[in-house]
Amino acid sequence: MPSSVAKTSRTLLLAAILVGGVSPLVYAQLTTEQDVQRTLEQEGYQQVRDIKFTSDGISAKAVKNGKPVSLMLDSNGKIKERY
Repeated sequence: MPSSVAKTSRTLLLAAILVGGVSPLVYAQLTTEQDVQRTLEQEGYQQVRDIKFTSDGISAKAVKNGKPVSLMLDSNGKIKERY
């Protein structure tokens, strides 16, 4: 029988996939600008730049669907876009 930690991890990953964003486990592994850029590109963002690690999360600028966006990736893995 799977451990409760494994079940919780799978549940968090599935929830992140369903609501958009990255899982908190993936967020915790984002330690360099290259990690952030690669992760955002996997989420469909292009031209990722101006990555900053702040107390509120990770901010960046990018392009999605041809439109420039400002992003905030919070510690829960949720990506918030501002056009």
